[in-house]
Amino acid sequence: MSARRTWFILAVLGFAGAKATWAAVPEGDFKARLDSLMAKLATFDFGGDASLPNAFSELAAATHGKPAERKELATRLVAVLGTNAPNGAKDLVCRQLAVIGTSEHVPPLGGLLADEKLSHMARFALERIPGPEADEALRQALGRVKGSLLIGVVNSLGNRRAEKAVPDLARLLGHPDASVAAAAASALGKIGPAGVQTLADALRTAPAAVRPAVADACLLAADALAAAGRRDEAAALYDRIRAADVSKAARVAAVRGTILVREAAGLPLLLDQIQSNDPEMFGLALVLVREMPGAELAKALAARLAGLPVEKQAAVIQALADRGDRAAGPAVLALAQNGPAVVRPAAFQALRRLGDASMLATLVQAAADAEGDTAQAATAALASMPGKDVDAALVAMVSGGQAKRRRVVIEAVGRRRIAAANSALLQAATDPDASVRQAALGALGETAALAEVPAMVDLLVKSPAPQRGATEAALAAACARMSDREAPSQALAERLGQADPEVKAALLRILGRVGGAKALETVRASIKDPNDSVRDIAVRILSDWPDAAAAADLAALAKSSDHPKSKVLALRGYIRLAGQPGVPAEQKLAMSKEALALAQRDEEKKLVLGVLGGVSNPASLAMVVPFLDYPAMKDEASAAAVAIGEKLAGRRPAEVAAAMKKVLQVSGNQDLKNRAAGILARTEKPERK
Repeated sequence: MSARRTWFILAVLGFAGAKATWAAVPEGDFKARLDSLMAKLATFDFGGDASLPNAFSELAAATHGKPAERKELATRLVAVLGTNAPNGAKDLVCRQLAVIGTSEHVPPLGGLLADEKLSHMARFALERIPGPEADEALRQALGRVKGSLLIGVVNSLGNRRAEKAVPDLARLLGHPDASVAAAAASALGKIGPAGVQTLADALRTAPAAVRPAVADACLLAADALAAAGRRDEAAALYDRIRAADVSKAARVAAVRGTILVREAAGLPLLLDQIQSNDPEMFGLALVLVREMPGAELAKALAARLAGLPVEKQAAVIQALADRGDRAAGPAVLALAQNGPAVVRPAAFQALRRLGDASMLATLVQAAADAEGDTAQAATAALASMPGKDVDAALVAMVSGGQAKRRRVVIEAVGRRRIAAANSALLQAATDPDASVRQAALGALGETAALAEVPAMVDLLVKSPAPQRGATEAALAAACARMSDREAPSQALAERLGQADPEVKAALLRILGRVGGAKALETVRASIKDPNDSVRDIAVRILSDWPDAAAAADLAALAKSSDHPKSKVLALRGYIRLAGQPGVPAEQKLAMSKEALALAQRDEEKKLVLGVLGGVSNPASLAMVVPFLDYPAMKDEASAAAVAIGEKLAGRRPAEVAAAMKKVLQVSGNQDLKNRAAGILARTEKPERK
């Protein structure tokens, strides 16, 4: 980075920081501080004391609200411009005058515009000083500077929107240097209305090398006219650009501008671009369809939709859908019904936003009878088309019509979770057609509330064996979805005593999915059911219980059950709960100790070792080490010991070292032996905590 650029950044940052410290210079010390800084400024140059720009910025900020002090500071600074001070000092002065300078400081700054090294910073200051004096100084400099300096002055006149400079800039449009002419065009575009006629004429007369800049400037000026509410003038300028020999990008921008500025009157031109074979113009039209307000656009475009080439129809339909104007709905529906095969999916997809209840019959028919993408799009539209009237119409369609179409309606009701359909769905769940029954049960899983639980239990009781699984799944889904799970659990428990073994088993499985205190109480009681199959299901559900609320029940069952299979299931469930992440270490140890006492098979003991391996505690290591002597469990014991040792080595080196030596003796797993050796090495120099 150059010294000049580094100094510029420091100066800007310095002033930004100074804003927050306006009181940094006490009033009585202002003159002394100024004298000191001016003495340093006299010899300051690029690469010099980096604190000086910041010091001047702080001093300038301190003069805020103190006109006499600010004037004295500016007067002292501007005087430096007429001396032989280094360029770095004059550069610093220009930066400060950009903040505190006034019209009286314009002449000295204007004198620097022809200076190769200081012109840029002089313009930086002049651009920010209000009043016509700065405009005039820049105008006068046009005849004194050349090349990059001339381009810079032209740019500054544009940035200041200097309307009096329009004739000067107009002359420069014919400058032999294309860069100067292009800069003049850009400046005229920034100035706006005052330079419009000059720019419009230049579209025809400017050399080819300058014409792109003229076109861009015309677009800028037209945009400014439109923003100022001068729509007719803006439209005329956009038209001039469209008719000129300019770049494709400029023509596209001009077409966009003239359509938007003419609003409804620009609609024919927009429709022409929809018909255009030019991809860029067609793409522009699709963007405008999404942007432009007004119902007339959707109606006009819908009227032309069927006559568009097939390859354009889907894109236009999507644009209309994004627009969300339902005035286009009937035309899109017509294509959905009878359009080309490649267009129909897009049309049905668009009806998700453009359709209404009157179109449901067509959507249902397509979802039921069509294939592939068309059927999927129609199904998606049924599921997401908004409106309470759509919900009501679908509910009315649940009870009548062909089975295949009823199934489609019922599935849509489920996806939309229309609770008002529950009565009709319960009736449909007993329909003679199996596909309707299946769809109704699935929908009830999404819509049923507590009030429907008894009726769904009745369905479960009455369901033939092949349908019972679907009914159970629906009831489980409905209950699990309810925020208060105790209420459905109570309703299920009340029906348990009256049910046959198969229904009891189903109700227990549902309670296992629902969870909660009442569900656990009911499952616990069912462990004593006289029916073996019910008792077995209850034990399995309890063994899979998701939280530690079942731990005591499982431990008791593992101790006292008369059924070996139940004891094993309960013990495994107890061990699983012990290994859950949220269980405190001390509780894990206590549960593991109890599980080992109850375990009669190696399989369960291995599971306990897995739990202990996750507890970095001397007690867990002590429980694991004895199992290293059992050949059937040495691998699991070694893995647990190594896992504990890796976390415990620095705190209990002696116990860990003894365990690792034992692992090295008995393990046949080389990876475990390598880890054990590493842990053993660490115990020689333990890091005590």
